[in-house]
Amino acid sequence: MFHVFKQAARRAAFNSHKNNISASVATSSMMAGAVVLLALASDGQLENDSNVESNNRSTGATNVPKPLFAPLPAVPSTSTCQCELSTEFSPHDIHLRRAVTSKLMAAEATAKTFFSLYEVDFDHPLGSGAYGDVYLCRERSSGEECALKKIPKEFTEHVEFQREMNALLHIRAHGGHPNICMLRENFDEEDDYLLVLDLVMGKEMFDHLIEHGAYSEADASRLVRQVASALDFIHGIGVVHADLKPENIMLRSTRGNAFIKLIDFGCSEVLSNPDEDDSGLRLPPRHLSHQEGATTAYCPPEAFSEESVPLHPSADMWALGVIVYMMLLGRHPFDLDCDANDEEIGHRIREHRLPSFDITRHLSSSAMDLLSKLMDPDPKKRMTAHDMLHHPWVTGETAREEVIEDSAERLKAIHKYKSGIEKSVIESLISLSEDKEKDTHNRKVTSSERRTSLLERAFDQMDKDKKGYLSKEDLKSLPTTQLLRRNTKKGEVSAGNLSFNHFSDLVGQNIRSMHFPRGHVVYHEGDDGDYMYFINSGTLEVSTKDGFKTKIGQGDYFGKGGVLGKKRRTTITCTTPVNVLRLDKELFMKYIVKGSPLGLKLREKINTERFDRALSIIRRTSNMVETSYKKGGVIFSEGEEPNNSAYIVKEGLVDIIASNHHVQTLKPGRLFGVQSFMLKRNRKASAVCASSECVIKSLPLDELDRLAKKYPELDSTLQELALRQEFRRAIVLRRMQSFPTKEQLREVFDSLDTDKSGTIDAVEVRELMQTLGGAFTDEEISSLIRTMDLTDSGNVDFSEFQSVFGDAS
Repeated sequence: MFHVFKQAARRAAFNSHKNNISASVATSSMMAGAVVLLALASDGQLENDSNVESNNRSTGATNVPKPLFAPLPAVPSTSTCQCELSTEFSPHDIHLRRAVTSKLMAAEATAKTFFSLYEVDFDHPLGSGAYGDVYLCRERSSGEECALKKIPKEFTEHVEFQREMNALLHIRAHGGHPNICMLRENFDEEDDYLLVLDLVMGKEMFDHLIEHGAYSEADASRLVRQVASALDFIHGIGVVHADLKPENIMLRSTRGNAFIKLIDFGCSEVLSNPDEDDSGLRLPPRHLSHQEGATTAYCPPEAFSEESVPLHPSADMWALGVIVYMMLLGRHPFDLDCDANDEEIGHRIREHRLPSFDITRHLSSSAMDLLSKLMDPDPKKRMTAHDMLHHPWVTGETAREEVIEDSAERLKAIHKYKSGIEKSVIESLISLSEDKEKDTHNRKVTSSERRTSLLERAFDQMDKDKKGYLSKEDLKSLPTTQLLRRNTKKGEVSAGNLSFNHFSDLVGQNIRSMHFPRGHVVYHEGDDGDYMYFINSGTLEVSTKDGFKTKIGQGDYFGKGGVLGKKRRTTITCTTPVNVLRLDKELFMKYIVKGSPLGLKLREKINTERFDRALSIIRRTSNMVETSYKKGGVIFSEGEEPNNSAYIVKEGLVDIIASNHHVQTLKPGRLFGVQSFMLKRNRKASAVCASSECVIKSLPLDELDRLAKKYPELDSTLQELALRQEFRRAIVLRRMQSFPTKEQLREVFDSLDTDKSGTIDAVEVRELMQTLGGAFTDEEISSLIRTMDLTDSGNVDFSEFQSVFGDAS
């Protein structure tokens, strides 16, 4: 049975010039359909999608994005030609393609040399590619292993190389996707191009299926979900893979929990997109045709037309339909007996001779519905990747699980650990987003890990010894399971080990995965907020009515104000197809109480973003003068009158010094020197370049005054920023020591809490600020309390004090 399945997969993948290979017929369709994977580890993306955020009452989004692709023409089916992709180009076209590729590669090349960043053993290649050898290389800074392709520049005339590079660079420019083998860096080294890619150590998808034995529709849907998510992303940014087949669906690693990587973009095409094409070079349109060999068994009916048919994402969707059919039935839909040659398969596809569904009786009606929509002969009616991600079979709602023995009982037993798992996942998602360079164990995160789906990274955080599943010991160590274990009844079914499949099913009951199309508005500034989002793939634009704009991508989170009961302060728009994990307010408050460390961190994150938006207004609307300083150079001195400027650190580090004691070190992007303007005082500290060189931008104070009057949000933010900086200086002068380290914060807080109430109130804050000698108004004291009071209690406890000043910088 397994042999038949593999023969079917291999047979279907042969190109038209290959010899026909026959195979024996499976003994029963039911057995063939059982060749699936029990432990195939889902996508890490919790696809319990409902309708996209149009059903989310916090969005109010009604816009529909402009389609990237032209409508498909009607397609006749009279040709006897095989399915192939046209690569007939004139010499002009070839040179144009080379010019486009070379320009893109030059623009995106890493400035440093490859050998300064990586080490590689050229004596032992991993294998040979179409244009050169592939080697194992290691990043010097992290030791992470990657794949290196060394491509002689003479191959840049090859259309396949140009296609692959154009696609990989385009995908990278749009933030990439966890289910796509990514081009990390490209280098121009004399006679060669050096390409550093993700190292994909696992096997082909079908090999893995065969080795792991029986699986259910539900397991298959998790796998299909990953492929559909990758296609949704590339189609949304104007890329067609054009050669989707089992050999190009690989596993990221050999670990039991498989995670899909889509590879081989040598037949792909970046279709013309006027919104993004600013190169001045426009490639000729690409069409489906029959000019050279291609993988016949996965081509759609319209590819056999004698008329010119534009290349379109619907071709990828047909191929995926064939793959899903083979996964569920162990046979190719147009070669059921595994004995047809390519000409025969092509004739059946061209004639729209869909397979008999007699052998599919064991499949669910939902699986049949999906197959019929993916393999619709009319490409205009064929299901899109985005629609596929919302099909109930793909989301797991209707996919059958009968093949898995005792899966329901096992999941039921695991439910006693559910609250601990959910709490750990939420904490991991926030922590991973807060520090993309370190994990929760303070270990440096590799580039591959940063591009892995968020849920898989959260799973890995709990699977401490990286065995590929969560053991009972792992589950018992979770933070909130003690009470649940004490209440467990005797004789209850043992939980056993928790695979990533079941982990994602369990967590997905409350942390929903959502897919949004390019151009979708998740929510508008001023909306009520009920949800918080973690970005699994794609990029989004954050904007405000006052003109602030920035981009966020995989690993970031947004909407935190919503779960904290705040109105939306920004508008969030998808600039590519986006997959997010959505957390609602009720679940957040269940695990992250108001005064918890994570709750305080999120509140302080909101303050930080307000400061960043203030800087954005200043940068965007002002003409600032740049000045360079060497180490020790003084930007301004303590006691001098303001020189009518405020400052922003562009490069380097700046120390703020008061009475010869260190108050703060400012990193690039930080604003300083505003106290004198906001509080109408002389300079009370010095600013000194602390790095080998500093580049400082200066802004006239009258210009800052104009902006503050124009943007009330800017005025209040600058006020709070100035008061925080003065509070730091007051602590330094009270102790006549540099600002305290993290270890000293408790001692300092206790000294400020003169009535020993456990909090700092307005009286105690005023007493401290009198150290500075100036008179602070009641309004200023109240404003200072508010900027440190992260729980709206009216005073500041040590947790809040630590959240605000714990960076000790």
